[in-house]
Amino acid sequence: MFNGRLPVALVAYLACGVALGGPIALAAAVVSYYGTDALLGMTNGFESSSYRFWMSVALPAGVVMAIVGNIARGTRLPHLVVALLAPAVMVYSATRGGFSGPTQPWSDRIVLIAAAALATGLILRFLRRRGMLTSCETSRG
Repeated sequence: MFNGRLPVALVAYLACGVALGGPIALAAAVVSYYGTDALLGMTNGFESSSYRFWMSVALPAGVVMAIVGNIARGTRLPHLVVALLAPAVMVYSATRGGFSGPTQPWSDRIVLIAAAALATGLILRFLRRRGMLTSCETSRG
C-alpha cells in the first residue's frame, strides 16, 4: 500500500503526537501534584521552585517517554526489550535507596509489586500479539 514508506502527513502526525502528547501529560501531572498539595494545605502555598524544576524535567522527559512508548507498541523482540525499560527503571528506583523516609519499606514494596505486574502484563501482551498465547475460551451451553 505504501511501498515500504509512510506518507509524509502520517509521519508528521506521529511526530506531533510524540512531541506534544508526552510533555503535555507530564506537565498536567506536575500541575496536578503541586496544585493538589497546595489546595489540601500540605504545603505553605504553591511551591514555585519545585514546580519549575519538575516542569523543566517533565517537558524533555515527556518526549523521551512518548518515543519509548511508541516503540514499545511493536511486536518484535526489540520492542519488548524497550517496553521492559519502564519496569526496570521502577525496580532500580525502588532498590537504590529512595527518598521516601519512614514509609520507605512499604512504598518500595508497592513499587516492586507494580513493576512485576507491569512486566508480566507487557510480556503477556507481547506473547498474545505474536500468537504464542491464546485467550481461554469457555463454552456455555
